Amino acid sequence: MRLQISEQGVVVVDPEDLGRLSVESILPNADDDHRQLVAAELGTVVETSGEHKAILSTARLQSLVSASSARYVHADWTAMLDYSASRGWTDPARERVQAHITRSVPDAGQPRGGSFDGGHFRSVLGHFASGIAVITAATTDGPVGFTCQSFSSLSLEPPLIAFMPSRKSTSWPQIEQVGQLCVNILSAEQQQIANGFAMSGRNKFDGVAYLPGHGGAPRLDRACAWIDAEVENVQEGGDHLIVTARVRELTSDETMEPLIFHRGRYGRVMSFDDQ
Repeated sequence: MRLQISEQGVVVVDPEDLGRLSVESILPNADDDHRQLVAAELGTVVETSGEHKAILSTARLQSLVSASSARYVHADWTAMLDYSASRGWTDPARERVQAHITRSVPDAGQPRGGSFDGGHFRSVLGHFASGIAVITAATTDGPVGFTCQSFSSLSLEPPLIAFMPSRKSTSWPQIEQVGQLCVNILSAEQQQIANGFAMSGRNKFDGVAYLPGHGGAPRLDRACAWIDAEVENVQEGGDHLIVTARVRELTSDETMEPLIFHRGRYGRVMSFDDQ
């Protein structure tokens, strides 16, 4: 779930994705963020250690999420709140939860390229259904990994793949340093894996079964397919990076169905036999 703050107010983006909580602002400064959160009766903005954070009313936030999502599940909301409390991000009564504010404001003189904001951009591009992958690697400090939606095959000769990690990812620099990685294409039963590896500040491999693949990169149990590769090239791509990797080994489990992501929610492949 993501809150977006703009001059038009505060909106809930991806309300079905309760595996995370983030706040994005396209306003110039924290004072403007504070003004909009107060106007929406959602909370306030505080500064701690030089960083601005949103302190949100959990009751008001839950009300907005349930109203914005036709697939709101109370158990998912409770799980998100439980995790936030375990990280010390809520008050003892769980009436308030804090979230880091990321700011996305175009540079002066740099037009966006259209009359749309980041929320509209994501909403429209969310109509493109995709699979979900977890990129993993084995480091000297243990296994690392992150959830990645932007993944594709690139070339047959030579065998190349491409994926786009966020520039803010804390896992990607560790994987890049190792150079050896595995793309785990998740199965329909692995929604919890997708959510877990999308979070930061926790042991993502806790309770996750895996075996080492080519080069030692973890192959997650019960995935649809595993693609072991070596990083070949990294280029800048706006707020993401464009990574090209050469495939060294790959295999799949033909009995597993893939996990699909479309318009902010998970789904599964439907065949004509299902109709």
